[in-house]
Amino acid sequence: MDVKIGTADVSVGFAAFTTATGAAVTVTSATAGLALWYRRDGGLKVALSSVNDLSALDDAHNDEGILVIAGQEHRLDLPDAAFASGVSKVQWGGSATGITIDGGEANLVAYDPSDAVRMGLTALPNAAADAAGGLPISDAGELDMDALAQIGDEMDLVDAPNPIAIAAFGVATAQQTRDAMKLAPTAGDPAAGSVDKHLDDIKVKTDTLGVASVTVSAPVASGGQLLVLVRGDDYLAADGLACEWASSAWPDLTDATIDFTARDKNTGAIVIETVGVVDTAGSGEQIVTVDLTTAQTRALSIGTRRYLFDVQATLASGSIVTLSRGSVNVYGDQTR
Repeated sequence: MDVKIGTADVSVGFAAFTTATGAAVTVTSATAGLALWYRRDGGLKVALSSVNDLSALDDAHNDEGILVIAGQEHRLDLPDAAFASGVSKVQWGGSATGITIDGGEANLVAYDPSDAVRMGLTALPNAAADAAGGLPISDAGELDMDALAQIGDEMDLVDAPNPIAIAAFGVATAQQTRDAMKLAPTAGDPAAGSVDKHLDDIKVKTDTLGVASVTVSAPVASGGQLLVLVRGDDYLAADGLACEWASSAWPDLTDATIDFTARDKNTGAIVIETVGVVDTAGSGEQIVTVDLTTAQTRALSIGTRRYLFDVQATLASGSIVTLSRGSVNVYGDQTR
């Protein structure tokens, strides 16, 4: 979400789950071990030490007030200091005894997302399009862009020259204009040194460029940027369930080593650190896989995007390249 810098009385949301089962839970100011916080980019976490309970969802803003909306979703009224100028992002979150709290983050921007006319951008007119003082548009308003376009067509001076216009303005013919601009003739190959020849040379090179993409395999989703796990499950290549990423845009992974790391988004602590395998290397599509064991996934707490991960390759040359990065969703196991 985007919030204008300096906005007052901002309410945000957080989700609360029972850590053991992943079930939704209601949090109040009396919840055992409740510790809510916010953090501005580059700074330390600021504890919310005066958490209080709102009486209704439509209550006026009250700093550090909280109230359940429905299920796991809650309202949280952050203090104005969280959205003051000086940084580009603010995060919020928390924890409680036996409860996982999934907060969020907001971008602090100079424009006003709630301004339907010009988003607070003073370089634009503060009036509706086609109104007095507003931007001209192509309809029958005070400035009729359609009528102007018709006049332009009737006075075409290059592609379909109007003899009267040429006589009146003393302009060049189509070929004279091309010659002056060093463009190609109307027929034949472009001349050396012409703009067209340079553009053709550039096109030959850009046509060879591919589009970088990453192909993924379950439990990897969202273009390789989301890992979806069930706590306590194995994800092994031997079972056809390994985490897999593939791309034809990576550098050559021949003799490369693969490292997979996952960290707690709130604390920064490493929760999984393991090595992967280059299944296919060389030209074309290359494939890397990472096995995760039940011991590793059982150590994770249930939550949505609670963890961040990356997959890095150390190339034969010694260079380090990040192949993919994203978030981890962990769901509760109901059997074990």
